Amino acid sequence: MRNDIALHTASFVARETGYAMHGWGHGDRATNEAFAPIDTFAERFDSLLAHIQGLGFDAIDIWGAHLSPAWATDEHIDAACAVLERRAMRVATYAAWIDAANVRRAC
Repeated sequence: MRNDIALHTASFVARETGYAMHGWGHGDRATNEAFAPIDTFAERFDSLLAHIQGLGFDAIDIWGAHLSPAWATDEHIDAACAVLERRAMRVATYAAWIDAANVRRAC
């Protein structure tokens, strides 16, 4: 049994602001805005995972701003799964803000 240490993708909250973040909300909004468009999602998600693998990690905790139940479609999920599979990475946890409107989608 493997006991991987997972890196939480929220560690990169400031990445989409050019590391010039003005509070957590700024990084959260910028990350959601960057990852929500499906036409660039797979490329952005792959770039994030490439960086994480370069740091020596094979497992991640996905932060909701990188794959939010508020905007993620089945196409986003399929793309994320394809990137994870291609990179042989696993998801240890999923940490997203959920409410009654998106709890089913988050699950």
